[in-house]
Amino acid sequence: IAILVALLLPAVQQVREAARKSQCQDHIHNLIIAVHDYETSFKTCPPGYVAQEGVGSPPGTGTVASALGNWSWMAMILREMEQKPLYDLLTPGNRTVDQAWVNVGQAAQQGLTTPIDLFNCPSDAGNDIVSVRRTISAGGAERNFGKANYVAANDDGMDNSGNYVGTQARSNVADGSFSRNSKVRFADVTDGTSNCIWLGERASKLSGFELDAAVSLAIRGNQDIVNDMAQDVAGNNPPASPADAIRWAMFDAAAQINSTTCFTNPTTLATTDGRCKSTLSSLHPGGAQVGLGDGKTTFLGENIDINVYRNLVRRADGNPVKVP
Repeated sequence: IAILVALLLPAVQQVREAARKSQCQDHIHNLIIAVHDYETSFKTCPPGYVAQEGVGSPPGTGTVASALGNWSWMAMILREMEQKPLYDLLTPGNRTVDQAWVNVGQAAQQGLTTPIDLFNCPSDAGNDIVSVRRTISAGGAERNFGKANYVAANDDGMDNSGNYVGTQARSNVADGSFSRNSKVRFADVTDGTSNCIWLGERASKLSGFELDAAVSLAIRGNQDIVNDMAQDVAGNNPPASPADAIRWAMFDAAAQINSTTCFTNPTTLATTDGRCKSTLSSLHPGGAQVGLGDGKTTFLGENIDINVYRNLVRRADGNPVKVP
């Protein structure tokens, strides 16, 4: 019997993973449909995140609103996901994340902390809460947020010379479809929505390394926003791709899918740069799933040609490529 169980177990595990993978595809497809519904209502796709400079800054504190958290694309499509009560409770854009947490109180805190099934991959089991080590608050309190596994396409992560520019040195124009206060229309995706990745996966852990997945609904603002402004290589203020927006709500294609090569210490999770944390990753063997702008979902292998991967992220580079 033990031998029979040993023979059958891999097959059972494969069947279960196939079911989880299929459900993950459904999640991504439904999120793309929600983006389409948002575009139908507002004639633009949702922004990668909403920068709230000047909104709700505490008088006399010198704290800009960006330090109080910013709402990501996930919050903006809540109504299209049949989550209108949560949207109305949080009112993204009209108040900062910190204001929702503090002023609305327990109901908002529960809404921000409770994972939303559609934002999570069934294969990425484990802790459904992301402990925000760096705060989304004026007072510096550490807070817990729901985990998310899906991130929006921001940028190829490279400068015009083909060098990695880092998450704190970006131009003001991201070449993906989602960025700071972006208002990308379907007509702006000139490479064709069927040739552009809009959403993809981010794992919680990969080969023993903590990637933190993404954060449901919000990104941190805080000092990183100021640092990003200062370090923007193009002199734009602020850039389209601040570090925490890339880590928590969006992705770039600077590194290969599922890459861990930039990690230098498995204990401290030190990195030579941040590209391993900002690319796509998943717990599906061999690659990660993506959703294209036309709603199609597909699996991209981790050995995809890096230039093809980057072309699929860019929405209007004049070099459309078909998904492998």
